[in-house]
Amino acid sequence: MKIAPILKLWGMPIAIALLSIFGLIIALAGSSILWDIWSWMALAIPLLLIINKYFFNRH
Repeated sequence: MKIAPILKLWGMPIAIALLSIFGLIIALAGSSILWDIWSWMALAIPLLLIINKYFFNRH
């Protein structure tokens, strides 16, 4: 089994999931404004990627 076709198919969903999990953990762990900014950025990036793909990259 080759790893390249699997990463081509599942690479972006795994990256989005890991970024979302990171953002949620940071939101729960931190208590200052800096932690809040990092968590909002980590949670906003997957949303922006999904919105971009859905609305602007339709073929």
